[in-house]
Amino acid sequence: MDASAQPTAPSSAEPTAPSGTDGAGAACSTHRTALAVALPRRLLIIACTATQRPDVRLLPALERYHGPSVRVVRRWLSDHPEGALHLDVYVLSAEFGLIPAIQPIPTYDRSMTTSRARALRDQVRTTLTQVCARCSYADSYLSAGKRYREALGDPRTLVGLPSLTTAPEGAEIGRQLTALKRWLMTEAR
Repeated sequence: MDASAQPTAPSSAEPTAPSGTDGAGAACSTHRTALAVALPRRLLIIACTATQRPDVRLLPALERYHGPSVRVVRRWLSDHPEGALHLDVYVLSAEFGLIPAIQPIPTYDRSMTTSRARALRDQVRTTLTQVCARCSYADSYLSAGKRYREALGDPRTLVGLPSLTTAPEGAEIGRQLTALKRWLMTEAR
């Protein structure tokens, strides 16, 4: 499918979350409960996946993608509603850059290449800096392969980004998913 024929996704880095939105919502959403405010915030950045739901209508990014890592996150959010309240999920998309997991997007066909990662780097870094400026995160996790990491650049140079744990680079998918599950299950430090 030609991405240029699709409607473009909203460009806002923080869309308004509907009432009752779980942890896949925008950073420090006003729809958080008093319990969530008391808990330390956590940030998860997950790479988009080639496997997508084919629905023609716009879907939130976390519903659009259907790869193994996204399924792990959706399952965890469903099984741990209390933990979901203090987790902000962002997707690193080859098409749209860094977006909140609740941002509605169309289906598209674009891979993360080295040149695409370079083209997205400024947007990704700017968005991530803005996200970290709005919310004080206790920790963060990046579940992404080498090319997606190139779009982020050197995370040590980002102001406000807390301790960043990354999925084991080059590891088989089972080990990457285990690391993601382990981080999700661990309390914020």
